[in-house]
Amino acid sequence: MVSLKDLGNFDSSLTQELVNRPTDYIHVFEEAATEVVEDLTKSRSESESIIDTCQILIDWEANSVSLREIRSEQVSKLIKMSGIIISASGIRAKAVKLSLQCRSCRQFLPNLPVKPGLEGYTLPRNCPSSQMGGAGARCPIDPFFIVPDKCLCVDYQILKLQETPETVPHGEMPRHVQLYCDRYLCEQVVPGNRVTVVGVYTIKSIASFKQKSSAQERANVGVRQPYVRVLGLLIDTEGPGRSGIVGTSAISSETGAFKSGASSFNKSTSTGASRLTEVEEDELRSLAASPDVFDRVANSIAPSIYGSLDIKKAIACLLFGGSRKRYSIVL
Repeated sequence: MVSLKDLGNFDSSLTQELVNRPTDYIHVFEEAATEVVEDLTKSRSESESIIDTCQILIDWEANSVSLREIRSEQVSKLIKMSGIIISASGIRAKAVKLSLQCRSCRQFLPNLPVKPGLEGYTLPRNCPSSQMGGAGARCPIDPFFIVPDKCLCVDYQILKLQETPETVPHGEMPRHVQLYCDRYLCEQVVPGNRVTVVGVYTIKSIASFKQKSSAQERANVGVRQPYVRVLGLLIDTEGPGRSGIVGTSAISSETGAFKSGASSFNKSTSTGASRLTEVEEDELRSLAASPDVFDRVANSIAPSIYGSLDIKKAIACLLFGGSRKRYSIVL
């Protein structure tokens, strides 16, 4: 994790260049970090001689901007925005280094770099050996194919970020943008999390699955679709509607029932982002393992109202039911 505040204290001009041209400097930072790791781990065994490229995550203390405030002047620049994750794709593989082979002369083109993000790679149309004459002159047009076993791939995930409800003007629909996460940023959030994203505002060509392009598609050849290549991801755990873990101060240690009243509610919500201690985790596990936990939870709902146990059990199912969530921390 690299803080732009610390980087600015070291060299303010370098920080400004990183904000204005992040695509030119991020890979340099990652290569430098990888070299430092290799120097620090020279005593590793031969089986661990290959080190993966380090990934630089950026922490920026600038104010977040709304999706409606982003303009075309900010393309290829560093931005910071907040929103809600509304969808997440599965983990996919993307090649960062390609190896090509000619179908005719079997010539290899190894370790061809691929630009990061959602932009693809255009295969060369002519074989280099055909330009030198000889046997390679028989190579046809578009002779190359990708050799999957010789390619270097990384994991990536596509997220969809929607602007927060409090920033949407009255009477308008919320806007959203695609997020591109790769390597260690994959599977860090789930739909419903409020996040703050630091990334590069990038554009991509609109893919067309038609074999023959229409006149309208040929006219829109210069139109690009924006997305954000994520360089830093922070899950918001404070404030209403966030995914913080509420403390267990509202659980009675004597009876195991949930306390009611404004005092216990205020005490638990005042530390909404507090972490659970080991003692509190043991209490929750023992409460969950008790055979009468369902009745104890139902009896703790509105104890001043006598009877209506079936309604209280239904409310308990609504409160505690659902799919299991996974909380991850970005280091």
